[in-house]
Amino acid sequence: MGCNFSREKEEKEAAPIVPTDSSGGKQKAEQKQDQNQNQKPAEKSAAASASAPAPVEPVKLDPKDFILSKLKDQTIIKEPGSIRGQQFVIEECENCTIYLLDHSATVSIDECTNCRIFVGPCESSVFVRTSKQMKLIIAAQQLRTRECSDIDLLLYVSAGQPVIEETKNVRLGCFHFNYFGLAEQFVAAGLDPWYSEWSNVHDFTASVAGGESGAGRGSWNFIDPTTKSSDLLPPLDQERPDLSCPGFVTPITWGTRPTPFASPSASSSSSAASSSSRCLVLVAPGSEDEVGFDLLEKCWSEFLNDQRIILVRSRRVRLTPNKLQLIIDAASDDPTHKPSQQFMTAFAPPATDKSGKKASKPANKNAPSAPALGFELQLQPDSAPELLRTLRTASSHHASAHKLFISDLVANKRETEVALDTFFENLAVM
Repeated sequence: MGCNFSREKEEKEAAPIVPTDSSGGKQKAEQKQDQNQNQKPAEKSAAASASAPAPVEPVKLDPKDFILSKLKDQTIIKEPGSIRGQQFVIEECENCTIYLLDHSATVSIDECTNCRIFVGPCESSVFVRTSKQMKLIIAAQQLRTRECSDIDLLLYVSAGQPVIEETKNVRLGCFHFNYFGLAEQFVAAGLDPWYSEWSNVHDFTASVAGGESGAGRGSWNFIDPTTKSSDLLPPLDQERPDLSCPGFVTPITWGTRPTPFASPSASSSSSAASSSSRCLVLVAPGSEDEVGFDLLEKCWSEFLNDQRIILVRSRRVRLTPNKLQLIIDAASDDPTHKPSQQFMTAFAPPATDKSGKKASKPANKNAPSAPALGFELQLQPDSAPELLRTLRTASSHHASAHKLFISDLVANKRETEVALDTFFENLAVM
């Protein structure tokens, strides 16, 4: 209304002063003014049409761009942006090196031999069928193999168990790889890099046949934990140094593999001691990704590299203040190691008044849930208490120490085991 009113007022003020003689000049002038006014909407319509953006035509996809078939002795790199969340097929290839450096809907690898393949974030399933002598690095929501043999695999899966069927001699390890754009592709595929079930394998054939299942007892085992991505695929910087990127976008977890702290012939008491040397580390909401990777790459790197401490698993879940308090109470008795007030208010920010100022009343215990990042660490049993003190000291010097909570050891407080199970198994993953 205001715009129309202003326009009418300006037009009236701009109207010419018309003489009132008997020759009819006034009438002609009024007719001319009416004609000018009648032309304005047409002019506006033409101007609007000229300034309107042209309709965007849908991208025409060529199916041949999403199939690699019957290749031999070739290196193929599908660059970021080349797959754009579409389905991709690799079939009947031999002795090829293939990098799918983009996110996809589903990926099928069929009847391939002696190939090295990287599959970037896949929002659904990756199928590997009737293939042998393969070296694979895969990030997907789910993995299924059938009628395969002799496969080395570094894996990330976010939904349930990797499923192998009629498959022999598979060796599994935790996914680690990086290139520019990989982190954004994880987001585009709907995958949380902090949560992977890579080691929780379901051997379908063994289950159906009633045979033994599990690492080393059926058709699969764990790969050597020192295995690097460059042991499976040629380093990307040899082919595309412009895409190569240091670091990692998913944590390298130990999973369910046997711990390095006890030999296979260790007594049950040693195994119990190893199990009791676990603790929980929580990172409060707000830049938790940055803080988490900084802890792994810098603050804890010395402990992790020499395997005095291992990262068993990580997970991001949503916690309400009440659930958080239950975990804190179960995980620590020592008042000197309770989380800071800043840590707690990150989950339940103080209420604000109408002016936007923080209210004096305490934080709302019934506040909505907030994302928390958690790590389960296992410490070398013989020196676990000393290692825990060293870990807490090293973490206290971190710039975001106020966002951290490190629990007691399970050995010192049995309820810590309940806290670990609550966080990693009984809470919904984001």
